[in-house]
Amino acid sequence: MKRKIFLVAFLLTVLVVATACNEYAESFENGSLITASQARNLMEQNPYAIILDVRTQSEFDALHIPNAILIPNEMLGLQEWDALSDKGALILVYCRSGSRSEQSVRLLVAMGYTNVLDFGGILSWPYEIISN
Repeated sequence: MKRKIFLVAFLLTVLVVATACNEYAESFENGSLITASQARNLMEQNPYAIILDVRTQSEFDALHIPNAILIPNEMLGLQEWDALSDKGALILVYCRSGSRSEQSVRLLVAMGYTNVLDFGGILSWPYEIISN
């Protein structure tokens, strides 16, 4: 009888801990491709997340996601950037269609950044954008 009570108590504890962890935040492998919806949720949950646009200056000037910073893909590994000084910061990367963001994420991970996620292209971003 004591064994059954212990087993039930143990299973309930595991269930409560697992539920709490799932409700707190989603977990992604460094460099993962995530959806626009997941990226938006992470932006809302993490006000200090870096939203990194890796397109060209003219593309950025035409339209971009609010609070995004621009570091073109071609310039990313050529110098140190103040905005990317914390290698543990959450960095959410996007481009136009997803190709350059994938390249940039791979580069950032190779450079030692530990919390980088790719949410593809602005073409599939259904939320607010700033356009000029």
